[in-house]
Amino acid sequence: MKSLAFLIVLFWLLPFTVTAQVIPNGGFESWSITNGWTEEPDGWETPNNQLIESTVKDPDAYAGLYAMRVNPAPNGIGEEGFAWIEIPTDFIPPSLDFYAKWSRTLTASVGVEIQFFNNELQVYAANWVPEDTSSAWTYIHLPLEQIEPVMTHMVIRAYIFIGDFAPGSGWISVDEMSFGEPSSLTEPLDITIGIFPNPTSEILRIATNTQPLDYSIIDSSGRLVDQGTFKSEIDVSQLPVANYTLQLRMRDGSLVEKRFQVER
Repeated sequence: MKSLAFLIVLFWLLPFTVTAQVIPNGGFESWSITNGWTEEPDGWETPNNQLIESTVKDPDAYAGLYAMRVNPAPNGIGEEGFAWIEIPTDFIPPSLDFYAKWSRTLTASVGVEIQFFNNELQVYAANWVPEDTSSAWTYIHLPLEQIEPVMTHMVIRAYIFIGDFAPGSGWISVDEMSFGEPSSLTEPLDITIGIFPNPTSEILRIATNTQPLDYSIIDSSGRLVDQGTFKSEIDVSQLPVANYTLQLRMRDGSLVEKRFQVER
């Protein structure tokens, strides 16, 4: 029965696979020990090892329990810290959206970049760098050009770099990283949907002026954790503390997404 349910959900999601994309563990709530020494966010790669730990949990998160903080570490030609994730794709999303906070000297460069590749060939890239030397949590919207080159995957990287001949210091934290929603996932103007309480611990209530067909709940790594026929109250008491996306499938086949948080 579980396999049948999965296939049903997959069937309904297939029409949107070329227009919807998620960033696995984009909320940085899931971390694991790597190389037997240090932690790194699940799905992301870092240079962390027994001697270097440049990417760490930031408990002062924008949302949830953790953000991802990147610190500089010696690399022979100055100091550098970075974390990256590779995601298969055949299209460019409308934007890269995230929250960032940072502190740096003028000699330190921090930022977030996204690159698109056709195998080993880079076909498009965009980069965000702050002008200020420090900031509290700030919403960043990085528009991406809607060109259509042939591509196989993308790489997202958060980084800090300090040159060898210009001593300095700094760090950058990122959280709630996602892609802008294509038009097929935006909420139609004649549909009003609200969810409450948010955050919630047991029951998520949905108020709407229409009647969705069914719902799915997706965790921050893109994994389906619950689904069923639409109802105005959903029991989320068995879900771990984390950030989730509620997807509602409308009668015209469109999807409406709402984000919520489970906390206790």
